[in-house]
Amino acid sequence: MPFDHTLIALAQSRGTYVVASTLGHAWLDLRPLGAGREVDVSEDAIYQDAVAPLSVRDAMRCLPDDPKEAERIRQWLVALPREVAFILSHRSEYELFGGD
Repeated sequence: MPFDHTLIALAQSRGTYVVASTLGHAWLDLRPLGAGREVDVSEDAIYQDAVAPLSVRDAMRCLPDDPKEAERIRQWLVALPREVAFILSHRSEYELFGGD
């Protein structure tokens, strides 16, 4: 089954965290950071969900090989407010339903 990849930037403000920005369809290659980066957050055995906490610097190290996609993600990272404490990379599995 396919996966959707979303980046979620969390900012810290007055002791609370808020979502500063999200970017959909944003796959990062986490291999440069080593194994064990992702945490399984699946709620059931049918679909897999995982998150990986990243600094902005770590995310920059994981840009995809596709130049257009890498630039799109890089621009999002550069434009984040300085209050962003970290980024979560969320990988969620979904099922494609095709017609007959």
